[in-house]
Amino acid sequence: MNPIRRIVDQLDVTPNPEKAMIPLSIGDPTTFGNFNPPEYLMQRLEMMSRQRQLPGGYVHSCGTQEARIAVARKFSASNFAVTPDDVFLTCGCSQALYMAIAVLINPGDNILIPRPAFPLYGTLAGNLGIDCKEYPLLPEQQWDADLPALEAQIDDKTKAILINNPSNPCGSLFSQENLEGILDIARRKKLPIISDEIYADMGFPSAPPFISIAELSHDVSTITVGGIGKQYMIPGYRVGWAIVHERPDGYDMSEIKKGLSDLATVTLGPTSFLQTMVPDILHGTPPQYYADIKERLEKHADIFNVFLKDDPYLKVVKPRGAMYVMIEIDLKATGFEDDVQFSRELLSEESVFVLPGTVFGAPGFFRVVTTPPIEKLQEACVRMSSFCIRRAQVAGGTK
Repeated sequence: MNPIRRIVDQLDVTPNPEKAMIPLSIGDPTTFGNFNPPEYLMQRLEMMSRQRQLPGGYVHSCGTQEARIAVARKFSASNFAVTPDDVFLTCGCSQALYMAIAVLINPGDNILIPRPAFPLYGTLAGNLGIDCKEYPLLPEQQWDADLPALEAQIDDKTKAILINNPSNPCGSLFSQENLEGILDIARRKKLPIISDEIYADMGFPSAPPFISIAELSHDVSTITVGGIGKQYMIPGYRVGWAIVHERPDGYDMSEIKKGLSDLATVTLGPTSFLQTMVPDILHGTPPQYYADIKERLEKHADIFNVFLKDDPYLKVVKPRGAMYVMIEIDLKATGFEDDVQFSRELLSEESVFVLPGTVFGAPGFFRVVTTPPIEKLQEACVRMSSFCIRRAQVAGGTK
């Protein structure tokens, strides 16, 4: 069971019927219809359907050769090529994560995961009998990893380090210096890295460019996982991949690739006709589409930066990518016991649905999704701010 349910079930309250509901909880960019896939992709699907070109038969369990070639071409680092045999197509990025964790780590061993983090990491590991050890991300350093704390977590049962870059829930990008620090630890401890890059190349125009850890790694083997769901605004298509990046003197990945091939015969990957779209999506999408998406995502995220900049009770950790913002609550001043109570009563009184930071291992914070229309985000900020002022007055914590 995904632990997010245990917490979200506590938020089962009736929203204020006098205020329109503003859902900022679900990371689905398609909810409001304002973020859409590339238009030519829809036209291509329509044409293929009319001409009955949508394949319906079985394909190779690791993916079609054409799709694997397209992924390999897209994600080859400048100094290390990816071959189609390094690519494994999966049913969404979640399945790629499952396979990467399963193939690298035995039951009873452990994996290092970030905190805050997408809660599915713990769910997948726990399902496989694998322990999770957490390393903190630092909000005061725009959620870079705490390197000394990360290294201190490693023991003789640690078999891999997992990173998420750009991050859900933080909306952050690891700095190059931080990524190099993680690689240095992995090198010295002889550990492979799993890098969840489902939000790859979704950094904001004003932020430093996104860098895949595979591009920086010369002697640390990695598995990067990703998919078409987020960047192309089609999460329901469920097409993902795991890419093995073996490096000289790094972790030997030959048996790992065999293991991924075996697991692929169990999971069987994404729908055959959607795999035919992968080359078009990865190599036919106009550059302006990428630029437009990133510009709009930054504009949406800036609503929180601007509207809550001087809020005495809510502190925004400025994001640099993806579609999320983490906001810290002054719980003492506003009189809330914890972020779960805050989120529940915000929903009850203001009809604004956010996820408490406890879901992600970040008590005292809450996460918002930035893809709703701008006017809804603005209204949500107004409601959250007035809600905190009202509660602080009751609690005697007015600033």
